[in-house]
Amino acid sequence: ISDRVLEAIDRLIGHPSEDPHGHVIPDRAGRMRRRSLAPLSSLGAGAWATVREIRDGDPARMAHWKRAGLLPGAEVRVREVRGLEDVFEIDVAGRRLVSGSEGLEGVMVEPHARSRPA
Repeated sequence: ISDRVLEAIDRLIGHPSEDPHGHVIPDRAGRMRRRSLAPLSSLGAGAWATVREIRDGDPARMAHWKRAGLLPGAEVRVREVRGLEDVFEIDVAGRRLVSGSEGLEGVMVEPHARSRPA
């Protein structure tokens, strides 16, 4: 598309810095903001994080994450990790989510430096 059309679209949607799945959109000069993200399943019990990006092309998996509240911007807390059983208990959007690591694969988070009270 032409630069003029691209500028009009960008103005219309408010100059977003991320797409709906949280992937960074390059600026006009092609520069991309760097982030330090980690898989949600890599966090330990008590950790807090913000979901920043979801990486998957499977519509069923994406719909599941949406229903669970695992969307870019969501605050999450890992309540418990049972490593032998591969079970994660996570608080998200005021609800508890129980999942295995495979069910969380592709949910990328920005861990918080400090944990918050429960």
